[in-house]
Amino acid sequence: MTRTNTTRLFLFTLGWLLLFVSTSVPAATITASIDRNPVSIDESFNLRLKAKGSVDADPDLTPLRKDFDVISTSQSSSMNYINGNFSREAVWNITLISKAVGIFTIPSIAFGKDSSPSIRITVNDAGTPTTGKADRSLFLEVETDTKKTWVQSQILYTIRLFRNVTISNASLSQPETSDADAIIEQLGDDVSYEAFRNGVRYDVIERRYAIFPQHSGQLQINPIRFEGRLGGRRSMFDAFNTGGKIKRSRSKRLLVDIDPIPTNADKRHWLPARQVSLHEEWSAPTADLQAGEPVTRTITIQAEGMMANFLPDITPTEHDSIKQYPDQPLTENKIGKTGVVASKRIKIAMIPSVAGRYTLPEIKLPWWNSQTGRQEVSIIPAQTITVSGSTTTSNTNPPAAEPIVEEPVSSDASSTTAGTVVQVDAGYWPWISLFFAGAWVLTLILLFRSRSSDTGASRPMPLKKLQAAVLQQCAANDAPACKDALLDWAKAAFPEQRIHNLMDIVPQVDEAFAHAIRELNSALYGDHAAQWQGTTLADALKNRQPKSQSDRQDDLIEPLYRSM
Repeated sequence: MTRTNTTRLFLFTLGWLLLFVSTSVPAATITASIDRNPVSIDESFNLRLKAKGSVDADPDLTPLRKDFDVISTSQSSSMNYINGNFSREAVWNITLISKAVGIFTIPSIAFGKDSSPSIRITVNDAGTPTTGKADRSLFLEVETDTKKTWVQSQILYTIRLFRNVTISNASLSQPETSDADAIIEQLGDDVSYEAFRNGVRYDVIERRYAIFPQHSGQLQINPIRFEGRLGGRRSMFDAFNTGGKIKRSRSKRLLVDIDPIPTNADKRHWLPARQVSLHEEWSAPTADLQAGEPVTRTITIQAEGMMANFLPDITPTEHDSIKQYPDQPLTENKIGKTGVVASKRIKIAMIPSVAGRYTLPEIKLPWWNSQTGRQEVSIIPAQTITVSGSTTTSNTNPPAAEPIVEEPVSSDASSTTAGTVVQVDAGYWPWISLFFAGAWVLTLILLFRSRSSDTGASRPMPLKKLQAAVLQQCAANDAPACKDALLDWAKAAFPEQRIHNLMDIVPQVDEAFAHAIRELNSALYGDHAAQWQGTTLADALKNRQPKSQSDRQDDLIEPLYRSM
């Protein structure tokens, strides 16, 4: 046989063999089924796709994602040889959860050229019986402590997860509201206990939040979402604990009406809280002060149901006979039974230079009682100090000292305390004088360096453009646009700080600038933004005083507390 004939015989035999193999492998037959119908929106179900024969490709699950969440997928395959015939079978198990209630079509799934049939499925609301009895093995309850409050006032939001089944891989979503600027703080750790509902005992996990809305109107608190896997038993065949049905639960949506700043409230320093108190302490008896010797006056503001960065500053005014050196205020947020308890402590070093009797006027702090809906005032009563000294001339009728605060500030006189801590020894005066002199020189050096850096060529151009945008909105008296521009500027000016709202800028700037920001904030959230004038803010921005490096380090305290 020639080589040509041998080649032809080989090709003829190969063709018949290929024809035999292609005809012996049957075309793919694809079926689809679900493990139950109807199902509840808060529970998973399984879609089973079975392909007998060879398919062109893996299933394309993209059409499923329109109406369902794909939780997990798995695949198994097998091949059999019976009576000279090969058979192949592949199975895909797909765990799904519906995105909404209603009647849906599980669409046809493509396997290359082949496809599965579609299936109709009914999805009921959570708690609706799917097998004759409602499933109450796991559910959520949510509530707020009020249905109506004022802008920037605290709302206590409580979430409770009830369960009487074992769960694993559990997750709970964070609260979200319709107010994008709302401040949301978790109040401590979760609390676990047991409770009964309709005679059934449940394990309960409770979580609480404080929500501070920043805009008036209707506040919507979106549903909380829980997801977990029922069962939770591990086995040697389920090392990753993927067994068990996925269970989801959604809470109801809550609405709270948020009123603007009342017309009879102090709009310059809007301070809604459950309780506000003022306290003062002196480092030496006020009836026996010495001329030329320093004494420290500590004033503390404490507010229940308020964030510390919203508390106003207390700034002393100049007085010819008393030199005053206020320290950087210290702020703190603590978690209490009634939510957030904010405090601000201001220390003022005072050095009287002339002997005599001085009356320091009372300190007033207006605030809005969010429980009674009334304006109240916390007060530190007027304080008389007596200064003596052999090197000064006694003044029997000295002028009264200027008020210690430049702004009206709430509670009654009973909230005032004046304590004696320690009396400064006169023998240490030379060292104290040296300390203040050194601090003054250091302040001048830092101030000179800050001004040099502000006016130098190292100042980035983007910050100048951002400042120009703020000034442009100030000139237009456009309060909402000015707020956005000012936030953009602050994020660039203080990149190390977390700037989310206007009050986050206040600790980073001087008092004049902070006062202008509070005016803008009150205008925006008091429904009188149209009457706002941007001249004060523009002047404060252009003439702002840079802070020293030590002040910037102190400002890091507030973000640390906010992150707790």
